[in-house]
Amino acid sequence: MREKFEQPKPEQRAEKSEPGSLAEKLKTTAIEAEHGEPSLSVDIFFSAHDTPKDFEKLADFLPRADIYIPEVIGWSSVDQAHYDAVSEGRKTPKEIIESLKITTPDMYPLHDTKLKEFEILHNSRKPITFIDIPLRHPLTQRFNTLDTAFLESLTGHFEDDLGSYKNFLQQIAQFQKEREEYILSQFKPQIADLLDSHPELKGKTDLHVLVALGSLHTPIWHSLKKSGQKTTAFFKSKPYVYSHENEAIRRNMFGKEVSDELVARAYLESEFFAQFTPARDEDTEELAILMRNIIDQFCTTDVKAVFDKVEKGYNFMDTFRAVCQEKNLKPEIKERFKKLFEQ
Repeated sequence: MREKFEQPKPEQRAEKSEPGSLAEKLKTTAIEAEHGEPSLSVDIFFSAHDTPKDFEKLADFLPRADIYIPEVIGWSSVDQAHYDAVSEGRKTPKEIIESLKITTPDMYPLHDTKLKEFEILHNSRKPITFIDIPLRHPLTQRFNTLDTAFLESLTGHFEDDLGSYKNFLQQIAQFQKEREEYILSQFKPQIADLLDSHPELKGKTDLHVLVALGSLHTPIWHSLKKSGQKTTAFFKSKPYVYSHENEAIRRNMFGKEVSDELVARAYLESEFFAQFTPARDEDTEELAILMRNIIDQFCTTDVKAVFDKVEKGYNFMDTFRAVCQEKNLKPEIKERFKKLFEQ
């Protein structure tokens, strides 16, 4: 499931300048206890963020945190104001979301998903900062063009479109690597800014920072640990199962082979999610497991057969569901898949 967003365009907080190489960035990432400053520990909550259900476990980690860092790609000063107003109890989550429905009708995550995060955060009094790429950063602008360029490249012919999709996955992987480098570079300076603006934090012996990230971004956890920063990762579900698309992206990020069959399965899966809207109470990670159980039954020839029928004018979802019924799926998988369309 690809991230998409549409944001208003006010001025955002200035990003912090950091050394150019990744090695130098990692050295500056660990915030070590200095004279008069608290020691720092970081908890990273890895989870999907597509439905309200995905955010539920955030409530288990927020009370312990002194600082909260959400994942907000393309953030602006408007986002900072919204998060601060909710955290400080100056506005209710519903008030913020109602205004966003007017100013940002097509936002990602969806309004009801963001509402859940705000409900957990409401009146918690947690200082909040952002370390993701801001609205006018060149990486944000590049990200905005990737999905559009891919969709415009589609011809309706399976072999050509699969090649375009494979290239798209490689481009997304490269973007995510550069984005993660940026996130690492901003970690120390933005925390330092919060300490300056919230002197009560400097009076603490130990500071706990909670970072919410999509599970694609585990390299950030590993990089922080390697830099010497005390960091713990928590996954909403274990063992964690990635979608085919995220598996392909991560393999590209790590320089591993991405088979044509994995690309074909990811392409089929991405088309399903492009046309299917999960219910509000759907757990995205459980849905990913379900779809892996189903799509793992498809070879590249099976995927081609689905898209060949679509090229002839057949409805994608009807075709996909019909083929799924022919697969040798466990009865409980078939029943679970059937119920998706009854909600």
